[in-house]
Amino acid sequence: MGWSVYTLENDFFKRMDKSLKEDAGNLGITLLTHNQNNDPDEMLRGCKSLIAQDIDALVVSPCYPGYMEEIVDLAHEKDIPIVIVDIGDGGSDKDALIVSDCTAGGEAVAEYALSLLKDAPSHKKEMAVLKCESSAVYANRRGDAFISKVTDAGYEISAVEYANSDENIAYTKTKKMILYHPDITVLFAENDPMALGASRALKEAGKEDVLVFGFDGSQQAVNAIVEGEMSGTMLQDSEKMGRLGLETALQLLNKEIPAYDEPDNKVIYTGGYLIGKDGEMVNK
Repeated sequence: MGWSVYTLENDFFKRMDKSLKEDAGNLGITLLTHNQNNDPDEMLRGCKSLIAQDIDALVVSPCYPGYMEEIVDLAHEKDIPIVIVDIGDGGSDKDALIVSDCTAGGEAVAEYALSLLKDAPSHKKEMAVLKCESSAVYANRRGDAFISKVTDAGYEISAVEYANSDENIAYTKTKKMILYHPDITVLFAENDPMALGASRALKEAGKEDVLVFGFDGSQQAVNAIVEGEMSGTMLQDSEKMGRLGLETALQLLNKEIPAYDEPDNKVIYTGGYLIGKDGEMVNK
């Protein structure tokens, strides 16, 4: 079986990689692995290489979903089932997509942010959002749901920027953002690395009163929450995602139909938990 991981520089994907490899080892499955290193061209090259080695199934956590259609087509030419874990499917005819319910997660973050603002002194009603790559359709639902919820509550979204899931890009974008929009009260980033980059920029600017939220539940984000540099993050169970990716690939090899939550789109949702200001679970 083949396994191509987004990157091993991010705690979220490290946990996913570890659980998938452990389960494969316990089941006696030979696993050919590939690290995309968050490089779209490397992702495409590596997945093509795995397919050329006549693997039985391919599990991918894509750094660039835009290449998934080509990868899926190549795999299906050899009757190799494809399971995508997280990020998005790029509109491909994959066999399964395993992802957290990003809409529900974005709404949960928005509701928690609004609850914190109720207890705050008078504040400006401006918020901002940092988004993942535009091709990361499912991840983008986090910000979209957040925006819908807070605008319904009477808040204004002053800025929306794509920071491509990258901490350093988010840092730079946030520095510019607060120059033009100094009254931002809340900043939501669609993943934790971007939230950490935003937090760093805000701290340097002396704007530590801005509430920063992320999405992933990485250890770095939890540490930042405990230290008061972030206000919350939505924990995705990446270990469960990894295990479910392998399990679903095996089901497909055995000609079984996975338990899709959205059968028409072949989507399987995993749950999540909100980690709040004290570093504890809010909605267990």
